[in-house]
Amino acid sequence: MMRTENFTDELLLKLSLSTYKRIPSPKPSLTAKSGALICFSLLLSSLISSGQTCAPTTQLGVWNFSNASDEQITSNIAPTGGAYSGCATLTLFRNDGGSNSIYNSTSNPSDISGDYGPVRSAPKSICTGTWDRATAFSRYMTLRINVPAGKPFNLYGLSFWQITMDRTKSGGSFVANNQPEFYRVRLLKNGSIIWTGAQKNTNKQPWTDYRTPPASSAWVQYSSGTDGFPTQTTDGSSAVTYEFQITAYQSTNSSASQEIWDLDDIVVLGCCGCPTPATPVANNVARCGSGPVTLTASGCSGTYNWYSAASGGSPVATGSTFTTPSIAATSTYYVSCKVGTCESNRDPAQAIINPIPATPTGTDIARCGPGPVSLTATGCTSGTLTWYSAPSGGTVLKTGAIYSISNLTTTSTYYVNCRLSTGCTSSRDAVTATIRPKPTLAVTATNCSADLTTYSVNFTSNGTVTTDKGTVLGNTITDIPNGETVTLIATLNGCTTTVTAQKDCSCPPLNPPTSGGDQTICASDPLPTLTVSVGAGQAANWYDAEGNPVASDTTAFTPTGPGTFQVETFDRTTGCTSVEKINIRLTVNDTPTLTAIGVEATCDSTGTVINDDAQIILSDFPEGARYQYSEGDTFDVGIPSTPTVIPPGGVIVNNLDNPTMPQAYTVRVYNATNDCYTDEQVTINPSDCTPDCNVEVITSSLPNARVGTAYSQTITATGGTLPYAFTLAAGQLPTGLSLDAATGRIAGTPTATGSFTISLRVTDTNGCSATLPLTVLDVEPNPVCALTMTVSPGLCQTATNTYTLNGSLRILNNTSGGTITVSDGLRSTTLTATSATTSLPFSLTGLPSDGTTHNLVATLSGCASASATYTAPGSCSQPAGTRLVVDKYVSASRAKLGDVLTYTLVLSNVGPTTATNVVVKDSTTTGLSYVAGSASVPTGTSFTPGVPVSYWSVAAISAGQSLSLTLQARVDSSGILYNQTSIPGDTATVCTSVPVKVCVGEVYTFRLTVAPGRASYQWYKDGLVMAGATTNVLDVSSPGSYSLAVDNTAGQCPDFSCCPFIVEEDTLPTFQAVALPATCVGATAQANGQIVLRGFQPAYTYQYSAGASFNPAASLSGAAKGIPASGVIVNTLANPVSSASYTVRVYNGSGCYQDVTVQLSSTACTCPPDVCSPFVIKQTKRGARIGDR
Repeated sequence: MMRTENFTDELLLKLSLSTYKRIPSPKPSLTAKSGALICFSLLLSSLISSGQTCAPTTQLGVWNFSNASDEQITSNIAPTGGAYSGCATLTLFRNDGGSNSIYNSTSNPSDISGDYGPVRSAPKSICTGTWDRATAFSRYMTLRINVPAGKPFNLYGLSFWQITMDRTKSGGSFVANNQPEFYRVRLLKNGSIIWTGAQKNTNKQPWTDYRTPPASSAWVQYSSGTDGFPTQTTDGSSAVTYEFQITAYQSTNSSASQEIWDLDDIVVLGCCGCPTPATPVANNVARCGSGPVTLTASGCSGTYNWYSAASGGSPVATGSTFTTPSIAATSTYYVSCKVGTCESNRDPAQAIINPIPATPTGTDIARCGPGPVSLTATGCTSGTLTWYSAPSGGTVLKTGAIYSISNLTTTSTYYVNCRLSTGCTSSRDAVTATIRPKPTLAVTATNCSADLTTYSVNFTSNGTVTTDKGTVLGNTITDIPNGETVTLIATLNGCTTTVTAQKDCSCPPLNPPTSGGDQTICASDPLPTLTVSVGAGQAANWYDAEGNPVASDTTAFTPTGPGTFQVETFDRTTGCTSVEKINIRLTVNDTPTLTAIGVEATCDSTGTVINDDAQIILSDFPEGARYQYSEGDTFDVGIPSTPTVIPPGGVIVNNLDNPTMPQAYTVRVYNATNDCYTDEQVTINPSDCTPDCNVEVITSSLPNARVGTAYSQTITATGGTLPYAFTLAAGQLPTGLSLDAATGRIAGTPTATGSFTISLRVTDTNGCSATLPLTVLDVEPNPVCALTMTVSPGLCQTATNTYTLNGSLRILNNTSGGTITVSDGLRSTTLTATSATTSLPFSLTGLPSDGTTHNLVATLSGCASASATYTAPGSCSQPAGTRLVVDKYVSASRAKLGDVLTYTLVLSNVGPTTATNVVVKDSTTTGLSYVAGSASVPTGTSFTPGVPVSYWSVAAISAGQSLSLTLQARVDSSGILYNQTSIPGDTATVCTSVPVKVCVGEVYTFRLTVAPGRASYQWYKDGLVMAGATTNVLDVSSPGSYSLAVDNTAGQCPDFSCCPFIVEEDTLPTFQAVALPATCVGATAQANGQIVLRGFQPAYTYQYSAGASFNPAASLSGAAKGIPASGVIVNTLANPVSSASYTVRVYNGSGCYQDVTVQLSSTACTCPPDVCSPFVIKQTKRGARIGDR
């Protein structure tokens, strides 16, 4: 009977017996060894595989039965060819010399008689004998499995059937109940025991029960599930020998020499290794959105099997490619390679479903006319926007959220989609760029107005036209100011076209006026009228030599003095003037100046009058002047008859008689080079030689003097004949005083005290004199004014790290009082003292606690200064040994209004300890404005801006560390601008000079003052020493750069020593102004008189007022404003009844101004009535007459 068993995941090698048959009598032929039980050898017919196969066929091979002896049964258990050839060799034998015999029976199988009893074999069986021992494994059957090197092999266990019969042959007869009771099995590997099974009872059966095979449940099986059998695996790296030893034994040694134990159906549980094919390779395949995916594998020489799971299950497809069903999410499939029955591991492959992005949204755009266009789209946050020229297919134009076209000429539609990094794209959105047509606009003509002050523009357009100047009337724009550019804007369907036009209605060339001739007069003559002639409808404008207007719209001009006058032609209609001016000169020759005196006849030594020596003496006359004279108080007949050069000394006559009564004479003096003259009258009085001594001294006493104080006292007198002569009649003046003999002034500075008795004499020209009686002049000592000072520094205030300095001043010999300045060189306070003040308290607060020595100085004009030295308290905000310093830098030492300055503050810790909670104070003078948000603050610090003080707070600064902060300020005023940074114990100051602008010709004085009390002062102008400028005050009245050098202030900037005070003069604005009279409409004058400016700069501003001088309080134009490009500052002036004056003031950027006065002539729109203008004739010169002396 054939039997097959199925085992999961194992190959069962089964040694199977043939069908069971009873061996009948007669007994067979045997081959036996002497003294041994005669048993039967087994012929194992074949090897059958069960369960999974591990070779291409289910028949692995056959047992190549060999029976070299009756003690062994050997067989090769592998196929005869292929990869598994020689897998293993199996040998069955006994270890005690007993024999295995093959018994062939031809008797009746049902016969149970005979010497050997029934055996379960048909036709072959195996039996063992001599099992009479009480010890396991003293006798045993061995099943040896030899596995050669290079052949993998798995051993899972052993299965067999066993039985012991209830009778045993002994001496030809059977003895009941003498057979083995127990059996065991053990496994050896390469000769070493690696496992021993538990003891089990033998299967005892009656003799007569073995005529049929036992049920399968009677089998014995050893595997990993029973008795802890260890599964064995070899990898073929070396040869391995396994041995199953099967033993039977009794509880005690048997006296019987022969027992029968029968083994049948021996099965080895195991298999030869199956070669695993190489795992195929399959790649992941992705698609966009739901649908089937085709996967492809390679690397298999057999059959590709596709699975939906990593293990188990059945293939869902075969072949190198596999198309999945439609899937909506990413799924994983697996592929293996199967060669015959051997299958490789499975390789995973993903069918990836990538999402399709949403369609982006594009924004349509429109523009006017061809030009650049930028299209935009949104809605593709995780992908890339791609632009196309067609709704599908087409060319990729650009990627990104913006697609810019440099010049689009026609309306076009573009398409945009969203492309993810997976390559999946959305549908395309259409985006349209519309090109709207721009309106047409063209200027066809430009025309000037009659007065050339405006012009008009003609145009054509298919749109609505607006303009920035003038008035639009139909297709014309009128009233555009002359020379200005007008902008025309045409609008149509939201699109515009812009063009500009400009017309220069400059004046046409005009001929200059024709001069009426230069004029020359004497200063005593009336001023003449200068005239010019011009063409019809024209007048003339008159200017002085500097170009300042003096008259307008007139051909006749009466100047107020001599000079050269420029005259231009003026067109009354257009207001235009000739480019060329002519010059007309008025020369006014000065009349000579002189002094004429009449000198009376002299007296001789006897007091008698000398009758013929009276004189006329001239003085202070021009060089080369000529003269004549005549008797009387008007000039008549000149003596001499022709003008004669005045002799040196000026005595023109010295032999006049002594008159009996006063005699008048008229002297006429002519210039040397022309006949302009001056008449002077002199009188010769009768001479009286009797002297009149009536001199009298008015001064009665002299005030006391004081040593060191300037003294001045003048002696006054009356009567007598001047001049006086003053002399010292008695005594001596104090040292340092002197007497002026001509004036009688006693002056000087006394140098010593004392009482001095003196007498003074006054003598007149006639020798008459008077004497000041003896008087005492006392010189008193001068008391010395002096200051004394005491100071007391307070304690450091923890909250501010500052202290207060208290002190008091005493004033000795205070005579005048004044302002007392108390200063340490950087900080100061002032006190006010009267002449009665003797003491004053003072205090300086907010001083930094820095532990340094300070010198305090108090000064009062006229008093000796006082000083005191003290030491400030140490810092109460930092650890002992902390030393902080600050530095300050500025981006420019010179700037102008509106500039932005950059300041850099540097705080350094040069001490050995970390400083904490440091507050840096930054102060600016007036004229600097902090630029909001400009501070660049280091990390870990904060900045609080303020006006004028800001604070920089530093939480901590380590030893050796420096921190920098920058900020900006705008320059708002001129002068010297200071910025100071301070911490307790250190201060840094920087400055910037901003020039002060003044106007040329302006009279000004800037007083520069610094603190008094220094040892020396020296002022410089433009780097050069200013002689005599050695005090603390300097008055500046001319342009230049002024600086100061003082003692003991190196590195500080308290005054003008670091930055100079700069004064710059700015030129006055230049321009011309004309007044254009009102025009007529019929017989009515219009209110359209104009004032027009020319030759000005665009940046100038103006004001004007009525009158011949400018009145700021009555400005007719309001505040200063920019001058229109046309120069017309007013065109609405009323027509005056008579000529009216207006004064125009023009300013430049520095505020410097120039005034020009113009005359607005009255316009007569009807002819005036005739009037009679009589001539007045006056004789100014005549020839000499007969009889003239």
